[in-house]
Amino acid sequence: GGRPALAAQPSLPIEAPMTLRRVIALSDAGLSGASRGILGALAVFPPKPNSFDEAAALAVSAADAQEWDALLDAGMVESLGGGRYTLHPSIADYAATLPQMECPAHRLADWAASLPAARSGYWAELGADESNALTAMQLAHESGQGDDHLRVLDAWFDYFEAAGRLDAI
Repeated sequence: GGRPALAAQPSLPIEAPMTLRRVIALSDAGLSGASRGILGALAVFPPKPNSFDEAAALAVSAADAQEWDALLDAGMVESLGGGRYTLHPSIADYAATLPQMECPAHRLADWAASLPAARSGYWAELGADESNALTAMQLAHESGQGDDHLRVLDAWFDYFEAAGRLDAI
């Protein structure tokens, strides 16, 4: 018995190339419906280099920690250390194509509006979520949810003023 033709030609691919889209689809195939729903909800966050913490992810997705852990285990969310997470731009694009859970933008606004009071006086900690607050305001504005926009703006105004970032809002 001779060697298989592919074994004799190591430069030939044994299987189809592992494109990023294929890797994402394979990872997604192993997710439960709940974890896939979390991933879809996380699409409200801007992609890397933006980051968010677990509390934000759970608030936006209305998920429990076990479902969140499954999403991390599948490699769909990247840990940056220090309790911060991010979505690779390609995964964020993929997540945006998933069926959306109900109201992730509204839940993002709720979370963003509560954050400054929870971290009162800790401007540096708020700074890590500045782009998430701006995204919450933008999504609320685009969807005609003026109350959400105003709640987030009111909650974050002192931060933006102290940071010299009123131009951002």
